[in-house]
Amino acid sequence: LQDTLDMLDPAVVERVLAILGNAKSITFFGVGTSATIAMDAYYRFMRIGLPAFFATDNHIMRVTASQMGEGDAAVAISHCGKTIDTVETLRIARQSGARTIALTSFAGSPICTYADEAFVVYSDEIRYPMEAVSARIAHIAALDALCVCMSMHDYDRCLERTQKVLDIFRLMRQDTANE
Repeated sequence: LQDTLDMLDPAVVERVLAILGNAKSITFFGVGTSATIAMDAYYRFMRIGLPAFFATDNHIMRVTASQMGEGDAAVAISHCGKTIDTVETLRIARQSGARTIALTSFAGSPICTYADEAFVVYSDEIRYPMEAVSARIAHIAALDALCVCMSMHDYDRCLERTQKVLDIFRLMRQDTANE
């Protein structure tokens, strides 16, 4: 995480936040181990009241991307940046008029070709070679940080939305369901 923080370009982070902040919808895409990261990002952004969606099936990803347009944001997550389904999805989204963001561990990878902004995190495959464990953690942390920044941008509205969610969860928990 520290290595990712050290290598991040604050200007890129600001541009990514601008894309997300101006989007009428945000869709997260990923397959394989990136699918759960895409779903988690969707859940985080949706909980603070942003119009977020996700797609992890390669057919649904492409159809969703083809339906995007001006004002939409596509966030494609691919550790290696070479996953054909994710790269092609980002290409389709961009061709359809959406603003595009690639979250990857490799600058200059094929997915970056179709990204308006490439958000690159550090990957330590030398110490952690098994499917980039450190990269998964960095990807999740980066998306969580973006979500926190987005919530700070419209703090009062996000606080209100978050409180609604907490009220719902309170009713769902056994220890407080009868209070």
